[in-house]
Amino acid sequence: MAAKRTFKEVSRHIIFDSNTIPSKLFDLALIGAISLSVIVVMLDSVAPLHQSYGSELAFIEWCFTLLFTAEYLMRLFVAPVRMQYARIFSASSICSPFSPPTSSCSFRERTIFLPCVFFGCSGFSGCSSS
Repeated sequence: MAAKRTFKEVSRHIIFDSNTIPSKLFDLALIGAISLSVIVVMLDSVAPLHQSYGSELAFIEWCFTLLFTAEYLMRLFVAPVRMQYARIFSASSICSPFSPPTSSCSFRERTIFLPCVFFGCSGFSGCSSS
């Protein structure tokens, strides 16, 4: 009798492999979500659409942001070596729209700033958007 695989093992197989139907479907769904996200951002950049549907488009953009954040956290959860996988995305590359690499923002400020974007700055020392 084959050993029962855990949720983490099944998820790791679906997320990181590409040779099975579930993993291919996951990849296609992710590509679809990325494409739709780009389309929503493009639509929001059109002035008449932004005036008419700005709040709806912003809500959809935040939904995509939460979806991609959940996907990344899931990848971290199932990654065999989490820190090695986490280093793929440095804090400066994630936060660069908020604090460019050429700014005087320290590494600590960059890593603390991202939660400030989602949860507000109260309680986070060193958090600044300047």
